[in-house]
Amino acid sequence: MRALVLVCSSYRYLKSVLNPGRSAKNIRTSPSRWPLCVMLNGSYGISARLFVTKPKMMENKKDHPGIYIPPPFFYVAMFLAAVLLQRIVPFDRAFFYTTTSKLIAAVTILIGLFFNFPALRQFFKTKNTLVTIKPANSLQTTGVYSVSRNPMYISLLLFYTGLSFIIGNWWNMVLLHLLVSIIQEYVIKREEKYLDRRFGQQYFDYRSKVRRWL
Repeated sequence: MRALVLVCSSYRYLKSVLNPGRSAKNIRTSPSRWPLCVMLNGSYGISARLFVTKPKMMENKKDHPGIYIPPPFFYVAMFLAAVLLQRIVPFDRAFFYTTTSKLIAAVTILIGLFFNFPALRQFFKTKNTLVTIKPANSLQTTGVYSVSRNPMYISLLLFYTGLSFIIGNWWNMVLLHLLVSIIQEYVIKREEKYLDRRFGQQYFDYRSKVRRWL
């Protein structure tokens, strides 16, 4: 009899979980429902705790930004598209042979390295992943991430710009705005939604203090 009461208690607990508006004490189990209690206990009783506590954990492990195209691909694709356009509709390249152009290229790439190396080092140090279809292990808020929320994408933009001055192609500058729009709309905004789901108030506080770009 005690075993049956224990079984039915599991049944009442399960019903209270599935019907949060009603407490377990208000749910009565009549003798006619005892066979149902036994069946539900065998099916759900043991896993009731898992049913209540696991979904959020499993959701966090499976959730990710949903960016299936690696971000560097967009930079490379846009760069190659600019090279192709230069062959079809060439722009004058005289400026790129000047000392000013070479100086701009060098400074831009050096600034890009300033953003890139510390960001990568911090990611590897905290055992985070660069793969955009895997969940984040932690939220980066210190170091170079206190200057920008997306230092890696800034560094790639700077590399893109610096190399454009090195090879001498105005089409890269023409397509730069389109590249920034793609990165922001397809990559960054998806990552922001994911980080908001993943870290909640912590990410909200960080986002309110640090700008998306600079």
